[in-house]
Amino acid sequence: ARINLVIDDPDTPEDESENSSATLPNPSLEPQRGWNFDSSIEWYFNETGALALGVFYKDLDNQIDTGYKYADTIPGFGDQVFLITTATNIAGGWVKGVELAYQQEFRFLPGFLANTGMSFNYTWLDSKTDELEPRTGETLPLQGLSGDSFNVQLYYEDDKLSSRLLYNSRDDYYDRLDPYSRGTAIWNSGEPSLDFSLRYRFTEAFTAEFQVINILDSAKEEFAGFKQYVNSYNLYGTRYSLGATYRF
Repeated sequence: ARINLVIDDPDTPEDESENSSATLPNPSLEPQRGWNFDSSIEWYFNETGALALGVFYKDLDNQIDTGYKYADTIPGFGDQVFLITTATNIAGGWVKGVELAYQQEFRFLPGFLANTGMSFNYTWLDSKTDELEPRTGETLPLQGLSGDSFNVQLYYEDDKLSSRLLYNSRDDYYDRLDPYSRGTAIWNSGEPSLDFSLRYRFTEAFTAEFQVINILDSAKEEFAGFKQYVNSYNLYGTRYSLGATYRF
């Protein structure tokens, strides 16, 4: 448990104690349960290449929402009201989907291109819960799952140099109900991302690495039910890092 008690300053017109908050366990929390069906077929067409297709179905009960909030008093603190965050069980649901994966090193190419390779993953999902969007009455999907998502990675590997370019893309996805009012669903915008890394081994002991994160300068956006109702918008920019490792 974590309790943050804010003492009211009598010299100000505001009641600062209204900002008191706490994070408490929930002894009545029930474990999440479910059953899964998975099936896959894989083809290894050479030593480094593979193509795989999988299908799955999962049925879940007693999902756990760790961000549930409510206002109440806490024993030992009199009539002080806290905004309490705890875990709670929410509606069950199901998810079904298809996964496609491909990986290959292009050793058949001439020269340095023989050290290149590629991997690709695509996932299609459909999910539904017993929980309703308060404003529209429509059923909500499982938290954190996009309908379509995929990533592509191009890479180069030799004895000294390792380089990767990774692209990710996903659809918008449901994140949570508004933790204060529980009156609307909060969604995350599935912005694409592109990252690059380069690592060079100078000696057995010394390695240097350079990384570029979020080359596309993608933002992280939350919206309440509909895209025009922006809940938060964060722009982190492109980040660069340079590091070195020396092993004694």
